[in-house]
Amino acid sequence: MHGFQLMLGETAAEALWLATLLAMGGFSFFLLLSLAFSHLTDSWRTLLITIAVIKLAIYIGLTSISREFLLVIGDYGVAMLVALGFHGASQLRGKRPGSAAISLGILLTFVSSGVQISGFSLHQYFNNNDIFHVLQMGATYLFYRGALALTDRSAKSA
Repeated sequence: MHGFQLMLGETAAEALWLATLLAMGGFSFFLLLSLAFSHLTDSWRTLLITIAVIKLAIYIGLTSISREFLLVIGDYGVAMLVALGFHGASQLRGKRPGSAAISLGILLTFVSSGVQISGFSLHQYFNNNDIFHVLQMGATYLFYRGALALTDRSAKSA
């Protein structure tokens, strides 16, 4: 968004920003769904899916009122803390392949967010936002690697 904002008209920039906000809400939603399927069964799974749907509906409603990035931070921050709890515990018990990579991805996301908030800059053309996005690329890769290893907990092995 930052790189395109000056070149886009106001309407296009607003549409791109809304798409960005909604994509982040989608990430948060699917992170919780992945937990529901990889870690839970039966009524616990249904409960987490229901919570994720309600959370997504509230988030979409809030983004229709406000376009503040603070909504994103609150939404995905809560989902990541929940995911870190599940995946961290699974990793400590050695029970879920992929949990280590996802836990590291979440921790790297928190580190990159800290860099962004701090305003730390290596150069005028490599500022806190740039560093955040470079670190976040690594976190995204870790999420991907971890997700490849996840399996449905309730699936019966053949």
